[in-house]
Amino acid sequence: ENPQGFELPGYTLIGDEDEAFAGGSYVLVQKYLHDMTAWEKLSTEQQELIIGRRKLTNVELADDVKPSYSHSALTTLEEDGQEIKILRDNMPFGRAGAGEFGTYFIGYARTPRPIE
Repeated sequence: ENPQGFELPGYTLIGDEDEAFAGGSYVLVQKYLHDMTAWEKLSTEQQELIIGRRKLTNVELADDVKPSYSHSALTTLEEDGQEIKILRDNMPFGRAGAGEFGTYFIGYARTPRPIE
C-alpha cells in the first residue's frame, strides 16, 4: 500500500515547510527479531489474523474479519480521518548459526510524525 507514481513525492519528500531539509526524507530503520519456533506452531488461520492478510495470496483480510490487533490494522496511519502514507519496505534476514531471524523495516516520510 505504498504511495505510487506522482503521489509518492507528496508523502515522502520534505517540502517548503522545512526549507533546510527540502527535498530530503525522514527515514526510520528498525530491526525486528522473530521467534520463528513459536510462529510456526500457530495455525495458518492464526497467523493470518495476526498479520491481517492471507498467507498464500497476500490479500488483505476484509475489515469485518480483520482483528483490530492485526499488523495491517495497527500500521494503517490516519490523521483527521485521512490516511497518511509512507514509503515502506521490509526485508527478511537470518543468522542460522546464531538462531536469529527477523525483518529489517525501512520507512521514508515527509514529516517525522507517521514514523514516530
